[in-house]
Amino acid sequence: MENQEGTMEKESKAVEGEVMTKESQPAAGGAKSNDDYMAIGALILGIINLCSWILPCCGIPFGIIGLVLGILGKKSAQYEKFALVGMILSGIGILLAIGNGILGVVLQN
Repeated sequence: MENQEGTMEKESKAVEGEVMTKESQPAAGGAKSNDDYMAIGALILGIINLCSWILPCCGIPFGIIGLVLGILGKKSAQYEKFALVGMILSGIGILLAIGNGILGVVLQN
């Protein structure tokens, strides 16, 4: 009984000291935030971008969107590495798409 009462007192003291707002409350059921989805989206677009750099009209937009999602997804604590890998893959895809576009123009002449 003493342990249960002791833990109840500690919990009530913790709640008294801080105001719980909707943003500070943990998500119920492990729900993901928008930042988590942006980080995962950056990774997916980075992978797609590595396949689509052959067509610069597809590779550059996918790369830009992947970079933006990666920057916004860096706020996610759980999926920060996904966002970083997505940004790296998107950056590589953009460079390859630009190089492919330049090479296509040079070889066409």
